[in-house]
Amino acid sequence: MRKAVRLYISGLLSSMFYKNFIMQHAKQYGIVGFMRKREDDGKMEIFIQGESKSVDAMVAVCKRGPTHAKIYEVKEQPERWQDDMKEFKLL
Repeated sequence: MRKAVRLYISGLLSSMFYKNFIMQHAKQYGIVGFMRKREDDGKMEIFIQGESKSVDAMVAVCKRGPTHAKIYEVKEQPERWQDDMKEFKLL
């Protein structure tokens, strides 16, 4: 079964380390979507879609972050499937 979610993550995230960490795991789980740092509030926005088990695993990875990340809050919302997404991108 397919699943798509959007995450908004706030905390002390070293952008380069967190982005590399997320990109590596997205590839590992076969996730497509995007990640970007929002300019208005500084939160990391991550849209992910794929097979339900892979998306659930990826959400857990995003909530955990790399070793030195301090994640304060993660807001998760279900999204509609986007047929035009073929890879995971940094925006």
